[in-house]
Amino acid sequence: MYDIILYFNFIFWLSIFIVYLRLPCASIFHPATYYLAFHGLVFAVRPLFQSWWNIQQIYDLYQFSASDDIKILSLLVANVGLISFMAFVLTIGGQPFRFLSKPLLSQQERPMALTIVAFLICLPLIVYSFNYSISKKFVDPTDVVAVYRDFRERVTHTEVAGYIVEANIMLGSFGCIIAWSARFKIWSLIPFLLFVGLRMVNGYSMTNTVVG
Repeated sequence: MYDIILYFNFIFWLSIFIVYLRLPCASIFHPATYYLAFHGLVFAVRPLFQSWWNIQQIYDLYQFSASDDIKILSLLVANVGLISFMAFVLTIGGQPFRFLSKPLLSQQERPMALTIVAFLICLPLIVYSFNYSISKKFVDPTDVVAVYRDFRERVTHTEVAGYIVEANIMLGSFGCIIAWSARFKIWSLIPFLLFVGLRMVNGYSMTNTVVG
């Protein structure tokens, strides 16, 4: 049953991709293009190869094997996300893409105020994430997130959610948006340069520790 679902899942994604390519708004610059590529690779193509080649290393690592019902439910949730995302971006960005001329670019309104508001809302989480990751680096450079297996409870515990560890990446996105909103004035590059510097200090390291 699960194998049949995989084929239907692939056909479903491919059908959406083909329909999208026939739309006038389809473009390499459209966010739908990138999301369809990501979704297809992760949720349509990869599961097929995992099934064909019986790839089980990730399950062996965590000593957890998902049932077919759980896998099917995961694909269902992923496809609901795909439909929701495509419906939104095609509603907002359903017009053909075109490059603006220099006069129009100079007159284009850029939402600096809204960008700053969004940035201030996310700033506490960004600061906490950087503080946590960098402090852990100085305590133990090899252990940012400790993941282990409890055989009695049959669950995977983590010291902290991975979303918290990587939340500091938002500073990079906000750095780009702020620079664009300010038309790349010198001062507007400071958030992005700060992000680059902090990421150089933080680096990346995650150790999986499996214990019995």
